[in-house]
Amino acid sequence: MAEKSCPYLKKVECDWLYPVEGYCEGYGGGKLRIPSIAEYREFCTSGRHTQCQTYVFRKKDEEVDHASRQKDETEPGHHR
Repeated sequence: MAEKSCPYLKKVECDWLYPVEGYCEGYGGGKLRIPSIAEYREFCTSGRHTQCQTYVFRKKDEEVDHASRQKDETEPGHHR
């Protein structure tokens, strides 16, 4: 079963953000953003978050980082 809300959406209770109930950590590097109401409804809190550009770019970055770490660990002379 697919996740209902985006894993990069961090929910918070804050009256001034209403109706958006959180912020996005999808940019990485400690950068945060508040999604628009349309993004929040269309992507962040639905099963469609995998179609969000921020989500897609972040996942690609994570895959590249993971592949790079695996390559480093398999190179001769690598010590843990």
